Order: sequence, then C-alpha cells, then structure tokens
Amino acid sequence: MNKKIPSIPAIGIIALIALLAGTLVVLIGLQIKSGIKITSFEEVEEEVQDETAGWKTYRNEEYGFEIKYPEDWTVEEFSKGEISFIAPPLSEQFPDIRDIMIQVRISENPERLPINEWLANKINNGIIKPISETSSFIINNIEGEKLIEAKDIQTIDETGEPEIISFEYESAYISKNNLIYNLAVTTGSPPFLYFNQMLYTFRFIENKDEAEEEKNYIRVLSPNGGESFCLGDEAVIHWESSENIQTVSIKIYQQVKGTQSIDIVPAHQNETGELGNGVYVWKVGETEKGVLSPDNIYKIQISSYDVAGGEPPFVYDLSDGLFIIEQCEG
Repeated sequence: MNKKIPSIPAIGIIALIALLAGTLVVLIGLQIKSGIKITSFEEVEEEVQDETAGWKTYRNEEYGFEIKYPEDWTVEEFSKGEISFIAPPLSEQFPDIRDIMIQVRISENPERLPINEWLANKINNGIIKPISETSSFIINNIEGEKLIEAKDIQTIDETGEPEIISFEYESAYISKNNLIYNLAVTTGSPPFLYFNQMLYTFRFIENKDEAEEEKNYIRVLSPNGGESFCLGDEAVIHWESSENIQTVSIKIYQQVKGTQSIDIVPAHQNETGELGNGVYVWKVGETEKGVLSPDNIYKIQISSYDVAGGEPPFVYDLSDGLFIIEQCEG
C-alpha cells in the first residue's frame, strides 16, 4: 500500500504549533522560577482629561442659559443682562486689584435676525468695531460668530478729567429667539486663557418664558422671505397661532438705514380663513400712515397682547427673511 507523504504546508503548520508549545513551556518555567507574572494584553482606552472638571456652574433661569467657570472665580451681576466672571486678585499684596473679567452681556433682538445678519447690521451701523474677520463656530449645537473688536471705555485720568481708553476684546456672539448673548474678554489678559474653555461649556436651558411661549405662540407663514409683490396688488398675510390669541396687530418693518415699523392693521380679529389659522388680505403697500415706497425690502410682524394681561412680554413673530415691494407696470 502506498503511504501518503505530508505536503510542505502541512509540515510547516505542525512545526509552528510545536514552536509555540515550546515557547509556552519555557515562559511558564520562567514564571515559576523567577516569579515573573505573565498577564494577558487588554485594549487600553486613552483617558481624556476634562479641563473644566471641578469648575462651578452658573445658571440663569431668566435668560435661559448656563456656563461653567473656574472654582476660585467670583460672579457679579452689575446690571440687568450683564454678568461678570472675575478672576482672583493678581497678588496677595494688592487684594483690591483683580484682573478684568470675562463678561456675558444679553441684548434684545426684536426682529429675531440670524446671528450673522444681526452682527452685520451692528458692524454697518458702527455699533460694533471689528478688528478681525468674523469666524463661525458651533458649540452644543449652537451656531455663533467670533471676532476681535475694539471697545471704547470712558474713565477718569489722574487729574480727574474724563478719558477714553480703547481695548481689544475677543467676542463671541450667539442668538436665540429674541436675545443676543455676547461673551467678551480683553485680549492678552490672564482670563483670556480661559475664554474658549468657558465658551464651550455654554448651553441653553429651558426658561419660564420659553415654556409659556410653547403655550402661547404666533408663527408668520407668509410672506416669510424671498417673495416679490407688486405695489397695489392683493396679497395674503398668513399666520398660525395658539387658540387663546383673539386679536392681532400686523406691522411691516422697513429695512432702510436701520429698521422702522409701521402699522398695517393695529387690531385685527384672529379669524380662521381658507388657508389656516390667521389670514389678512392686504392691498400691498397700504399702511395706517399711507402707502409704502416701492423697491424696498420688508418683513411682516404679527403680535398680540391677548396674553399676560395685555402687558409685555407679548407674543409675536417676524418673517424669517426679507421680501420686496416693486412698482410693476400695467
């Protein structure tokens, strides 16, 4: 009978198994003889250090946000809508001298403009004086804009005379609903090192006004931006609202050298029309103060004082974008 001769690959596998077995025996012998402990290899995950671990959290229910700050800093609210996070004294010899702070300032954005549009308006009007280009960022799903800007501060000099000093600030701007949140710090100051760390802990929380807004709301549906209307034609102003809104005011905002508003209808019954919850047929251009000029851009605002006892804060909404009124032929 013919015997089968093992193939070369089979011989190689047998030799490899024998080698591994021999190596294991030698290692076990070394472990017994010298006390060396052999452990299995495990996947090691790199630990990411949280640079803000141990920081305190500032929470503001009124303006609906929270932010972390170093545990040895203090917080002061010098005025409504202005919160200052102050670093410790620079030296024990000068306990009253504390380096300038990181500040959060809240301002109104009644037109609810996107942050880039709001910032561009402020720059064009000279209210914000940029030194650098703006750059976009996203933190906790919040879009914002950053830039370096110059701010003039009036102080008193050694002789008691008023003096204007200009500072450079790193600023971040964030918008939500009808508010703008500005985080700012003097460039080059020690707190500047903490600016980005604090910025990236900023997040919105639900406040009482937002919860109330969910129950009482108005949403402009049309015109909502991008439309073009002929002066004198009929156009439908359309919105939806919560059931408790009985009467609305319709205004038009004109974007010429800033923003000005004019009443179209100061009080209109919120009746359900064919298109939905709120409908008003408008002869394009007509207002309480006369006819609008053509070839300008506008937004519509629908508001109501039916809630909150007829006092601010009232419920309102504004067109998301701009529309144009033109002088059409024929």
